[in-house]
Amino acid sequence: MSMDREFRLGNRELEILSVVWELGDATVHDVCERLKRPGAYTTILTMMRTLESKGYLTHHSFGRTFVYRTVVSLEEVQTARLLEVRKRLFGGSSLSLVSSMVNNSPMSETELSELRSLLEQACEARNRLADQAPVDNPPRPTAGVGIRMA
Repeated sequence: MSMDREFRLGNRELEILSVVWELGDATVHDVCERLKRPGAYTTILTMMRTLESKGYLTHHSFGRTFVYRTVVSLEEVQTARLLEVRKRLFGGSSLSLVSSMVNNSPMSETELSELRSLLEQACEARNRLADQAPVDNPPRPTAGVGIRMA
């Protein structure tokens, strides 16, 4: 699935996907047993079939049992959903998003240290890319060149 795709998933769908991500392969019964909020087997089966039709799950048969596996990774969904939040709620600004997170939710010293480290790595990576970028200064035409006077 493309990262450009929006992952439109309800809370229950995310809960089901989380169980399948955790287990790797899962039957409907496996999912039903691990859901935080119990649900009827047939309801969970229907939701998993819907997730499959939407392209989030796939299955193979093991005897008469369908064994499901995710098609998308947790990281893909997290990234796509976060980019959507950044776009819709923060006007596309990563700075506003991170600022809101830092200022409105307590962070441990360990988390702050890890955040500093991530920012330093991002700066270093950007600098490396800037150093490797070819200089794109095509020669400018000299005034009057290519102009015919009649």
